[in-house]
Amino acid sequence: MFSLASLGTIIACVFLLGTFLSVALNVRSTMQQMEQSVGISVFFEPGISTERKDQIGEEIKKKENKKDQSPRANRAVLEI
Repeated sequence: MFSLASLGTIIACVFLLGTFLSVALNVRSTMQQMEQSVGISVFFEPGISTERKDQIGEEIKKKENKKDQSPRANRAVLEI
């Protein structure tokens, strides 16, 4: 039979492992939600043509449709 001390040690280890796992999964879930909710703000110079604005919008939409890339790969800067 298990002694009371060994039983307490096992319970404490399982509790600590469960706490660590819970925190790790929560952080991972939060990071995934943050990656999916990233917004883009675009500021244009005064006097830019509507055609150029539409062209920039299309370039941004093309980059948004690439879901297979990592978030670091999506950090391309558009040349204006």
